[in-house]
Amino acid sequence: MKAVFNGNKVNILTPDANIYMEGDRAGRTMYHLRIRSKVNVDHAAAATTIGQLSSPALWHYRVGHVNLKNLKRMQTQMLVQGLNFSGTEDEWRDLLHCPGCAKGKMHRLQYPQISTRPATFRGERIHTDVCGPMSFASIGGARFFVLFKDEFSGWFSVYFMKNKSEVPNHFETFNAFVKNQVSSNIKTLRSDNAKEYFSERFSTRLAELGIIHESSAPYCPQQNGIAERENRTLMEMARAMIYGSNSKIPLWIWGEATAYSTYILNRIPPSKTKLSPFEIWTGHKPDLSHLRIFGSRTFVHVPDAKRTKLEPKCIEGILVGFCEFTKAYRIYIPTLRKVVTSRDVIIDETKGYDGDISNPHAEPILESEFDPFMESVMIIFSCLTIANSIVFFKQGTPN
Repeated sequence: MKAVFNGNKVNILTPDANIYMEGDRAGRTMYHLRIRSKVNVDHAAAATTIGQLSSPALWHYRVGHVNLKNLKRMQTQMLVQGLNFSGTEDEWRDLLHCPGCAKGKMHRLQYPQISTRPATFRGERIHTDVCGPMSFASIGGARFFVLFKDEFSGWFSVYFMKNKSEVPNHFETFNAFVKNQVSSNIKTLRSDNAKEYFSERFSTRLAELGIIHESSAPYCPQQNGIAERENRTLMEMARAMIYGSNSKIPLWIWGEATAYSTYILNRIPPSKTKLSPFEIWTGHKPDLSHLRIFGSRTFVHVPDAKRTKLEPKCIEGILVGFCEFTKAYRIYIPTLRKVVTSRDVIIDETKGYDGDISNPHAEPILESEFDPFMESVMIIFSCLTIANSIVFFKQGTPN
């Protein structure tokens, strides 16, 4: 510090040239100093609390309801100056229920990765969800499909529907399938809170079968996460096959693409396991040697009884899938506007179908452009649920 004399007055300055003290001449060589600090404006607000310890609630409010853990850290690690408070355990506990924080910052609780005991056998817990409506009806006229997935094995079946009210019928089919194929009774069915799962008919039937129905809370699809995630995986694969095909696949073939995806996903192991759902479900390792690229140009043999001597011995179509329980391929024939099933085929995976692929029965149902799989979708149980059964060719195939 230094003193600056100016007439009968003296100022004591700090190294940064701020006035620290002032004084008046009291004698020939004596000055009377007025001991009074010149407080900076930045510290004026804190002048009333200098040397006093405030409550943590006061500083919690002052710093904009900052996180309590961060508030403690700033004080204990001296990350800032002027943060003086001390509180009892009760005061800190009261701050956990701060109304301002609850109204301004409350968020949803995290969902545990495993909320219940994992299933220990096939059929113990089945997860289900409905997807739709799609913007275009499928070849068979479906706008929805329902998925049933076995938690233990990962095996799932998909059933295509024209209306959501068909869910109880398809569950009866799936329940019989589980009982006959793996000799097991379904113990628990888990779904979301959609009304199609809570009709009087469906609830009564579940009660008769002794099946516990678990449902997610309203607006909590995460609680039905296994079925929701399967929908997403299924739709991502179906979408990729449609847009990655060599043929210009129209979007109303979403049903066939979904069925194809179901067939594949049941036969490949998930990223975290070494066994496929098919192997866990049936006890046999799946054979993928017959798989071919979705949408490939395919030539289907026409039986001798269905053609004349001079007519072509094959008809051209698009590969759209496999039969679940028949060693045959499913091919869409644009000229017939039908899906046929045949084992006598020649598949060209290097090319797509060059002709026009039209389906006059698949009219847009929604005004918006088709979003293939606007909701997380589901899978198929049998190839027979998507289209008609085996098609026999007639003489004089229409152009």
